[in-house]
Amino acid sequence: MDDLDRVVNSLRKINSGEVELRELGILRDSKELTTHLGEWIGEKLLNAERAKSSSQKGWDLITPSGERIQVRTERKDKNNPFRDSFSVAENELSLADSFLFISFDTDRSVRHIYYISSKEISKVGSLKKDKNSGEIRFELFLPVLQTYEIKDNPVIDRFKKI
Repeated sequence: MDDLDRVVNSLRKINSGEVELRELGILRDSKELTTHLGEWIGEKLLNAERAKSSSQKGWDLITPSGERIQVRTERKDKNNPFRDSFSVAENELSLADSFLFISFDTDRSVRHIYYISSKEISKVGSLKKDKNSGEIRFELFLPVLQTYEIKDNPVIDRFKKI
């Protein structure tokens, strides 16, 4: 089997997995798998409901009490200096009550999950102006985020090693 055959076979396996994830309701459109997986994990973790549309503006989940939660995911290589970092545009803070940040490893296992209110982000995030868009953003890095990490949860534990 040459490299071309191996690539084609690998893509068939990926496609087969995506079909199954779509049947399970995890994949809802052609967005990045990690995005959908993060929303689905958040749904299970917080007993929340995903927005009807995957393009819902401002929030992805809503809890039974009405809390609106925006889910952000990242999946970066070990050597990437921005691994375990997230940023939120200033204008997004009024659209969601809280943010759920999920850091995936390259194999899509969960490394960390952070749950932080929009009010807290404005207090602990580093304010920065985007050079290209001029947009004001709050940046959050690992030392600050550790305070908001969710640990010892059966949903998270199932995704620690894939």
